[in-house]
Amino acid sequence: MNARPAIHQLLPALHPGDAVGNEAMSLRAHLRRAGFESDIFAAWADPRVADVAGTLRECRGAATAGSVLLFHFGCGSPAGPLALEVPARLALMYHNITPAHFFDPFAPGLARELRFGRRELARLASRTSVALAKSSFSRRELVELGFEPTGIVPYALSPGLYRGTPSRVVRRLFPADRKNVLVVGRVAPNKKIEDALRAFSVYQKEMERRSRLLIVGETRGSDAYVHSLLHLTRDLGLRDVVFTGHVTQEDLLGYYAVADVMLSLSEHEGYGVPLVEAMILGVPVVAFDAGAVSETLGGSGVLLREKSADLVATVIDSLDRDPSLRAGVLARQRGVAETLLAVDPGALLLESLQPLLG
Repeated sequence: MNARPAIHQLLPALHPGDAVGNEAMSLRAHLRRAGFESDIFAAWADPRVADVAGTLRECRGAATAGSVLLFHFGCGSPAGPLALEVPARLALMYHNITPAHFFDPFAPGLARELRFGRRELARLASRTSVALAKSSFSRRELVELGFEPTGIVPYALSPGLYRGTPSRVVRRLFPADRKNVLVVGRVAPNKKIEDALRAFSVYQKEMERRSRLLIVGETRGSDAYVHSLLHLTRDLGLRDVVFTGHVTQEDLLGYYAVADVMLSLSEHEGYGVPLVEAMILGVPVVAFDAGAVSETLGGSGVLLREKSADLVATVIDSLDRDPSLRAGVLARQRGVAETLLAVDPGALLLESLQPLLG
C-alpha cells in the first residue's frame, strides 16, 4: 500500500503547446516516476488536450485532506475559489500575472480579469503552505504579498521536445534566401510586437532588404491588438511579415531551425521560455532587459537596456555580419542551456514540497 500523499496539479486552463501546460505534464511524469499518485485538473481545457485534464468537480473529489494540491497560478479563474475551499495542503506555483495596464487599450475585459487575479493571489497568501516562483523577479512579488515560505523552481523542461525533427514544410516555406528574424510567444500587448515591427522596418529598409519577420504565437483572444499590428505593418510598408498563430511543436522547431536571430522586446516577463528554447536550439537572442529576461538569459544573449529601432536593427545586423560576435553569443548561450537542461525540476519540486509531505 502506498502511504505517500497524492500530489495533484490544478491549472486555470490547459492549452496545447503552452509552457505551463507542458510543465504540468512534465511534472506529472516526474511525480508518477517517483511513486506519487498525480493527476492534472483544469478549469478549462482545450479540446485538443481535454483527455489530459480532469474537471474542477473531479479535482474537488481528489484534493482531500491527505493530499497536496499544486496550484499553477497566472490569472484569476474559477480554479482560485476551489483552491481556497478544498482541504488539501496547498502549494502555489506562480507563473506571474501580466500587469493589466498593457491590456486596457485592447481588451478591457481581460484587463479586469488580470486585476481580479491580483486580488485573488493576495487572498491565497494565508491559505498557501509553500509558494514557488519561476524567477527571483516573480518571487519578490510573492514575498511582498506575504507568502511564506517561498522558493524558486525553474520550468520543467522536457529535452525530448527539442530533439524532434523540424517541420520540412516550414523549412521549405521560409528558406535561407532571406534573413529570418523570429519572435516567439503569445501575441499580447506586453510583448510589444509593435516595437519589433518598427525595428524590423529599419533593418529591412536600411540594412538587409532580403529579410523576413516571423511572428510565431497564439493570436486568439488578442483580436484588437493583432489588428493594430496589421495596420502598423501596412503603414510601415513592410514586406514578408508573417503571423503564424498557434503552431505545432514540429512547426515550432522548424521556425527555430530557419531563424537567424530571435528578437524579444517584451516589457513584462515573469520568465522567458522562448528565450530558453532559442538557447537550446542554437539561435542567437536579442532581448530587452525587462522583468526576468536578464535572469533567464543568465549573462548570455545580447541584452538591451534600451530599444530604439535603430539600435535593435544595428544589433541584428551585427550578429549577421560579424561571425566572431555571433559565435561568442552562441557559445555563452550553449553554456546556459546546458546548465538549465541539467536541472532536475522534479527533484527540486519534491524538495520544496517536503514540509507538506511529512
